Amino acid sequence: MAVVVVVIMGGVAAANIGLGIPLIVLTSDPAAIAEAPFYLGAVTMLRTALFAGAAAVCLVAARVVRGRDRQLGGFLTALGLFSAVFVVDDSFQGHKHVLPEILGVPQPLTFVVYGMAALAGAIRYGASSCVCQRRAYSCSPSRASSSRPSPIP
Repeated sequence: MAVVVVVIMGGVAAANIGLGIPLIVLTSDPAAIAEAPFYLGAVTMLRTALFAGAAAVCLVAARVVRGRDRQLGGFLTALGLFSAVFVVDDSFQGHKHVLPEILGVPQPLTFVVYGMAALAGAIRYGASSCVCQRRAYSCSPSRASSSRPSPIP
C-alpha cells in the first residue's frame, strides 16, 4: 500500500514540476475548481464507485478462493482486473481524451479492445467451464439426475 501512495505522490510531483500543473488542480475536486454545482458528474462518480467496489470484492474473493478453486479464483481475478481497468479509464477519461488525443489511439479501437477482452473472458470462463454454476450441481450431467436439491433457487 505504501508503494501505491509513493507512486501516486510521485506522479503528482512529476505533473506539477514537469508539466507545470498547479498542485491545487491535481489535488482538488473538479467541481470545486470549476466552481460548478456539487452534483456535477454525480452519475459518473457513482458508476466509478460501483466499478471500484466490484473490483475490490472480486479481487478479495479471488484471494480467498484461489487455494480451493483455481478456476473460480482465476475468473474472479480476471473480472476484478477488468473492473479496475474501467475504474482507471473512467476516472481519467482514458477512452475519451488520453488515448485518442495524447496517444493517438482511436476511441472505437479502445472499445473493440475492451469488447475482445470481454469476449476472451467469456470464452475462457464461459458456460463450458461452469465456473459460477459448479456449486449449483447443475453442470455435471451425473449430478443433473441426482435427487440432491440445488442450493441455488
